[in-house]
Amino acid sequence: MSASKRPKILVVDDEVGIRELLSEILADEGYAVVCAENADAAWDARVRETFSLILLDIWMPGKDGITLLKQWRDADLLGVPIIVMSGHATIDTAVDAMKLGAQEVLEKPIAANRLLATVQKVMRAEEIEQGSPEIQRANFGRSDAMRRFKKDLLRASAGTKPVLLVGAPNAGATFYAQMLAPPRGEIVFIDRSLQLQGELEPMLRRAGGGLIIVHLIDMLNPAQQSGLLALIREAARVDARVAAASLEHPDALARDRGFNRSLLDAFLHVIRQPSLSQYAEDIPCTVDLIARRLAHNTDMENRRLTPAAVELLARREYENDFLELQSLVRCALMYAVSDQVDEECVRTVIGQFSLGATSLERIIGGDIFSMSFRDARHAFEQEYFRRLMDYAENNVQRAAQISGLERTHLYRKLRQKKPD
Repeated sequence: MSASKRPKILVVDDEVGIRELLSEILADEGYAVVCAENADAAWDARVRETFSLILLDIWMPGKDGITLLKQWRDADLLGVPIIVMSGHATIDTAVDAMKLGAQEVLEKPIAANRLLATVQKVMRAEEIEQGSPEIQRANFGRSDAMRRFKKDLLRASAGTKPVLLVGAPNAGATFYAQMLAPPRGEIVFIDRSLQLQGELEPMLRRAGGGLIIVHLIDMLNPAQQSGLLALIREAARVDARVAAASLEHPDALARDRGFNRSLLDAFLHVIRQPSLSQYAEDIPCTVDLIARRLAHNTDMENRRLTPAAVELLARREYENDFLELQSLVRCALMYAVSDQVDEECVRTVIGQFSLGATSLERIIGGDIFSMSFRDARHAFEQEYFRRLMDYAENNVQRAAQISGLERTHLYRKLRQKKPD
């Protein structure tokens, strides 16, 4: 990690030996450290630089830590997590420090493992409180539907509790659920409900520190519902969270379908997901969201649709909701001849999109002998891989798992042109 990206910690203590010890321990763990020998030096550092966390000694000659906390509070400079340290900690001192904005109190002498555990705990709590940076930065659009949806997603991302997205089958639940994943955690997809009736431990090992996504819980039988409930309860043990999609609200599932009430109650965040028709004016923002995530997950990071290409997609009517829009954006990015994906490219993709379905209908409908074997096979493969990527929410790793193909082979198939 570059020095500019390392979390920066300010260590404030009048004892040079303690400053050097803490600085050494924190630097060994990858933190950037700035030291201050008294309250005035700490004030100057706080005004001059941005810190991820402050370690502040309470008892210092002259101006003590409590006084400095009060001054930071009065100057509106407390907006950073603070851990106070004291060799003479009392209950009153700890309470005063917490009232002034400190998150934790460490008593000297400070053991290295205790220091690091407390620092990590406080910094993680700060990240969780703010929610997912990706969701914060993303422009979901201006419509009331998408503003509410973004707010609900952001609130859910500020924790690790299970999330249930309720909406139409093609509204893109899996796409948005992936935004809840921790930056470094793996995403594990449950596409076959039979996975929930088998051994859960391998799945939990893969998902440790990451996200498990379950597709359409409406289809689960009682045994599979019990398996999902067990998975949710065990996920916390490996620091993983569970996100799922449902066509119906939990109340309807419990009332009309006799679903396991304990399972439904386990989803502490229930988010209604709007259909594309409810935020048609925000399609340009949605196209940008799709393009950025696809570019990040593939080798197309520099590709962008031109304003005219986006406008063409915004004017189109979508029978298959978000998934149809997502599929068109994916194909346009994949088949464009340059990083600037223009209107002509999108128009071509839309035409091929319609023709692909027509060709498959000809094959299935019995008109198979009007085509050569090579053309029929190509038409089937084109439609198979289009629908595969739709089902896999354009996640190549997930598509490879479903199809049983190696990723390199799958990439080759996705880029395959019609034979001459």
